[in-house]
Amino acid sequence: MGRGGVRESTVSKATARAALYEPLLALNVTARAFALDTPGLETKLRMPRSGTDQALITAARAFAADAVPRAGAFQPHAMPAHFLDALHAASAAWEATVERGSKAGQRLHAIVRHTVRDDPAARAAWESARHVDRRARTGAPPPPAPPQPSTPAQERPQQAAGARPHAEEGAEPAVEAAVRATMATCGT
Repeated sequence: MGRGGVRESTVSKATARAALYEPLLALNVTARAFALDTPGLETKLRMPRSGTDQALITAARAFAADAVPRAGAFQPHAMPAHFLDALHAASAAWEATVERGSKAGQRLHAIVRHTVRDDPAARAAWESARHVDRRARTGAPPPPAPPQPSTPAQERPQQAAGARPHAEEGAEPAVEAAVRATMATCGT
């Protein structure tokens, strides 16, 4: 699997995140309307401040637990009859997506470390590339962007311009082969 397959996995994660975020937001807005007549309810069904994967999972679990005793009260506020079922389904899909991604990352790390063990430049490039920026997300997740086809000039602008490639780029075929093998093993 090349960059396109990885991009598709990213899009499916964004889609699963958005599918969970929407029912959480709907419950949050409705709970704020309830809180106008029910003091103390404003502390329930609150959107997470952090946009991390774990914060979203924790919020979904808490929302489901807090909404069950009030399920009938949501329907007069135009919530769908089976909104809790939809929340549970979206939550399960999100948890499965996060788990699948975590396992794929662990497998990939092991494969790449073994693949580039004798190449210090490739190993350094991998260690640098595998660290994901973990800034907290706030607000609604952005809508998933459609995958864009890439061209060789987009993938390596320094080579297209005639510049000398970075030393760690020599490791790309081995790393890409490890990525393809891992993605095939994970079924993603």
